[in-house]
Amino acid sequence: MMLAPPVKRLLVATMRIDRPSADIDDAALDALVELDPRRSGRDNVRLRDHGHHVWAIIDYMHGRNWDIDRTKADWDLSDADVRAAIRYYEKHRDLIEARILLENESHRSWRGATCLRRRGCLEQGR
Repeated sequence: MMLAPPVKRLLVATMRIDRPSADIDDAALDALVELDPRRSGRDNVRLRDHGHHVWAIIDYMHGRNWDIDRTKADWDLSDADVRAAIRYYEKHRDLIEARILLENESHRSWRGATCLRRRGCLEQGR
């Protein structure tokens, strides 16, 4: 399962970002992202000012058809924050997609284990 949207859809999504912040240079965007000091690995980068992990933001946006306005509102992010997350994702697409797949698999495994522990779960077909 590839998470990457068609290039055209991602380009259209990033074009909807407000123009005033579009003047931010790449170095400034890169500065908005940092390694999580509590978790090692380049897949655990987060937005410096918010603490949200890039993989979580990208997974959220993917599940909402790359709706940037909704992502900004739901996560309380600025245009620059979203651009920084997308920029990191574009530079490290394979790494971020692998992390998302592992998180989703972990969630499914946990949900299944919880179901098995509940009484009557298997008999009810859940």
